[in-house]
Amino acid sequence: MVRRTLTRVFTRERLWGGVREPFTNLYSLDPNRNIMVWTWTSHAETRDKLDTALTGIDATVHRLHTSTEVTRFLDSLD
Repeated sequence: MVRRTLTRVFTRERLWGGVREPFTNLYSLDPNRNIMVWTWTSHAETRDKLDTALTGIDATVHRLHTSTEVTRFLDSLD
């Protein structure tokens, strides 16, 4: 997320609606302006909501945290 956000700021990549991630957002501590602060402050709540939503469903859930885990998982499907 950090790498993606910094790339978007410095390359001026267009996001939805044609907006760009402003450089000034990087030093804002307001989670409504800084995606990195929002991610840091909302992670636990979002994880808990996901856990609640997944409770009781009849499916296997795989939590993959790194690209290596994703690669291993995909390789295991072959």
